[in-house]
Amino acid sequence: MKLPPAWYILLYHDISWEETDFLASIGGTIPPDVFDRQVREAWGMGRLLPAKEAARLYVAGEICEPVFSFWFDDGLRGVAACAAPILAEYQAVGAVSVCSGFASREEFFWRFKLSYLNAVDGLRFLRERLRPYGLTPRTMLKPATLDQFSLDVLAAIDEIYERFTTADQRADAFRVFANADDLRSLADHGWLMANHSARHYPVSENSAIDLFDVEFMECQEWMTILLGQPPKYWVLPFDRPRHRADKLSAARLRHPDQTFVFVADRPNTPQGNDEPNVLYRISIPWTEQTIAPTLKRVMREHQR
Repeated sequence: MKLPPAWYILLYHDISWEETDFLASIGGTIPPDVFDRQVREAWGMGRLLPAKEAARLYVAGEICEPVFSFWFDDGLRGVAACAAPILAEYQAVGAVSVCSGFASREEFFWRFKLSYLNAVDGLRFLRERLRPYGLTPRTMLKPATLDQFSLDVLAAIDEIYERFTTADQRADAFRVFANADDLRSLADHGWLMANHSARHYPVSENSAIDLFDVEFMECQEWMTILLGQPPKYWVLPFDRPRHRADKLSAARLRHPDQTFVFVADRPNTPQGNDEPNVLYRISIPWTEQTIAPTLKRVMREHQR
């Protein structure tokens, strides 16, 4: 597949042989052999570069061939255990978006709690618990809990999650996330470390935009202590384009030194770097065996 010159940032979540109940209904886990095939595929279509180096070329307007980088959201352990060794075989490193609350073991990802409750038939209890917030038995919980997100909704999810788990199970659940040592090791090997907010709330949307500063700054402080320098890249959780809050632009302007990273499913083209503090990524579906179908779709839509 021949691609035009651009920086193609391929977005993943977990790379692992194991798909736990915490991720099963969310998707995002790609087996290592499939990921290896996809890395080899990208290597055959362009040049593999670390995000740091590709960003330098992009800002300088020096992207003159297809350039690929690999980015992993949420800081899952499979990135360090499985993705990093595979990329190393191609003399490549990736970028990882870290949620400080998960890495520090202070708070477990609320979306993973929903996935677990789905696996143990706990969602029917949660639906009943969420009735006061306008959710009906037919409401789809994944979008509804984003649209109706609030700390009260989070408390309801926690209540049902704790009803279906023991303290030991809740502590063990954190093993799906990389810990501080894993993250330091990745950073020491040249990986780009990005701020993904403290707890992965939908801070770019109306339901949680007022938490934007506090969530990103809490993660910024934790990562600065961990790595010795503040992350330059802030990755928006969820990033549903049609749901971005009107206040998002103002929130970004309050932090002019940060580069904001979106999904958007589009390449970073040489003609598009008039916003050097914005990057776009291409989400690779966990159901795909190769990256070609996704890239074909993205390029077709981008050229319209």
